[in-house]
Amino acid sequence: MPRLLMWCQHALGLGHLVRSYALAAGLAERFDVVLVVGGHLPDEITPPPGVRIVPLPAVAAEDGDWAAVSADRGLMRARTNALLAAFDEHRPDVLVLELFPFGRKRFTGELVSLLMQAHGVDGRRPLVACSVRDILVGARRDQPRHDRRARFMADRWFDMVLVHGDPAFALFADTFPEPLAIPVHHTGFVVAPRPAPESRASGRLVVASAGGGAVGEPLLTAALQAQAMLADEGFTLRAIAGPLLSPEGFSRLEKLAAATPGAELIRVVPDLPSVLAQAAVSVSQCGYNTLLEVVGAGVPAIMVPYRAGREDEQHRRADRLAALGAVSVLSAEGLDPATLADSIRARCGQPVMPVALEVDGAARSTELLEVAIGVPA
Repeated sequence: MPRLLMWCQHALGLGHLVRSYALAAGLAERFDVVLVVGGHLPDEITPPPGVRIVPLPAVAAEDGDWAAVSADRGLMRARTNALLAAFDEHRPDVLVLELFPFGRKRFTGELVSLLMQAHGVDGRRPLVACSVRDILVGARRDQPRHDRRARFMADRWFDMVLVHGDPAFALFADTFPEPLAIPVHHTGFVVAPRPAPESRASGRLVVASAGGGAVGEPLLTAALQAQAMLADEGFTLRAIAGPLLSPEGFSRLEKLAAATPGAELIRVVPDLPSVLAQAAVSVSQCGYNTLLEVVGAGVPAIMVPYRAGREDEQHRRADRLAALGAVSVLSAEGLDPATLADSIRARCGQPVMPVALEVDGAARSTELLEVAIGVPA
């Protein structure tokens, strides 16, 4: 099989890693896949079978800020050397960079070094593709300059962009208006294979989740405080903290859950969609994977999108879902437990507006890459 080398760097949460795992699993059916990961690898998430994982010296953003990381020249030099060594060892037919150059600016040094090496290969160089989610961040202070730079780098170094979203839900041009000279393909969302959700259980179970959990404590705190107001009405709450919530944050939530009637706090669950299938209401943020899990489960949902600094991607996604009548949206800023409790009451028992999304992103990406490198059908 042709060999494919993919680079992924997750930041505050696990969305990029989970999506890259799902994409790599799909690609591995037709490619020999090597996935280079630049962030910490949590034990709770199992890498896909048949995919070789190459960990770089791991880094993580501090509250979304990579400045301290990129200032560590020794660390960044070690990462670059390890990345170039992985390329030399595996000599891929296809090179896929997740998000760059439309994001991950702090990693320009290692990635441009990789791209230069890829373009300098004797004979046929690898096909170079960018893999991006449905919606990009669009609230940088220098957004127009950032977009022009990304356009230049994409046209200079890349052969195509794979946008892992449904164009009926969001177009790449909606959050990246600069015209590109290279092809842009909307593949559909990338979803890990999972069984169909079970039939909806009766009752008043509320499931509150916060993805990886790194920034989820305020949401789960509000959910627990709302449950204290709802317990007498027969509601119960299952709060899922996530593997990245700090031990101190988890301890604070444990104490609050212990004092809240009808509340249960869990660190992680192996299959969130199966839990959502038993819920009367879901309360969550609105990351890429959360959207797919909530929509797939068909559960009445309240989205409280994470928004801090320039991070507006979740808010844009939630607003699109709300415009379709699929979810209710509350602001994370100053989230009031009484308002959340009222929203839970209102959503409980409401019919769910179905949202049809294209979710064959891994298969479609595989097909596009095979065609691009001339693999016979």
